[in-house]
Amino acid sequence: MREGLRRAMALYSVILGVAYIALGILEVMAGFFSLLGLNGELIPGTEWVPIDLFGGGSAMVIGFTYVGALSLWKGRDESISYILVGSFLSAVFGGLYLLILGADAVSLLLASERLKLIGEIRPEIFLFLLSLPLGLKALRLIKAKNMKGSRSME
Repeated sequence: MREGLRRAMALYSVILGVAYIALGILEVMAGFFSLLGLNGELIPGTEWVPIDLFGGGSAMVIGFTYVGALSLWKGRDESISYILVGSFLSAVFGGLYLLILGADAVSLLLASERLKLIGEIRPEIFLFLLSLPLGLKALRLIKAKNMKGSRSME
């Protein structure tokens, strides 16, 4: 793999990882504040952060997985697996939150209430969409490498 591509993928992965970790920390803090009855009032300007202890924990796990690809910068091609696993986890949780958003929309429509779902759109959905190009590129590289290996064995 070209060094420029390797470093670009490592940088992209680390940026996504830091974003997921930061979001996870904010969600966990908001969750603890909510448990204390403070409803996130100690974090000004973060009304958009979901109050979710477990969602924050999963966001941090995804973030640390993406950060694991940092060794790709040093030429360790096996670190692409961190990108694939991070992309898979991102897809699972992003897809889950999209399904929840869709279920809430259907529920609101069935209840004949006004459709206001802007507050229900979780930041993990946007991070999932941002992670798609990186995951697809990593998957293509793995497939290309596997195809090369199978041809040399013939």
